[in-house]
Amino acid sequence: MNRQELVELIAAETGDTKASTERHLDAFIKAVTETLAAGERLSLAGFGHFHATLVRRRVGWNPNAGTSVNYPPTLRVNFKPGSKLKAALVDAAEAMDTPTTSPDSPPPSLIPEDQRADFLAWARESGYDESYFNRRDSKSRQLEEDYLEARKDQSRP
Repeated sequence: MNRQELVELIAAETGDTKASTERHLDAFIKAVTETLAAGERLSLAGFGHFHATLVRRRVGWNPNAGTSVNYPPTLRVNFKPGSKLKAALVDAAEAMDTPTTSPDSPPPSLIPEDQRADFLAWARESGYDESYFNRRDSKSRQLEEDYLEARKDQSRP
């Protein structure tokens, strides 16, 4: 959602004009910006907490140019979601029936459950070791892709 869509959504929800809603949004953004720039914390009960963390001046390295780079100090914005926002996101995820996964979790199998037995038989016939079957890494992914490609080739006239 972009700014204009947000203005339209709020205007429709409140029955206010888009121009008035835009002014209110500008005032809100200005207040949040000034509060965080002053080093203060902004708490919106149920929604979440904003705070700024100082990132100190540092010297970095540009490997392409082979030179050092001076990074000025800055404030990084942090946000911690509140209880109502967390609950709404959990409800939305359940409604989408999207399983929550961590970045470390393995990717799902490419093979549908009803084809799993055929896949295992094909893999054994093709000489793959049993250890490949239940792994969830790039080698098992390649094995699954090879199987699906072989099935496509068989179905072609």
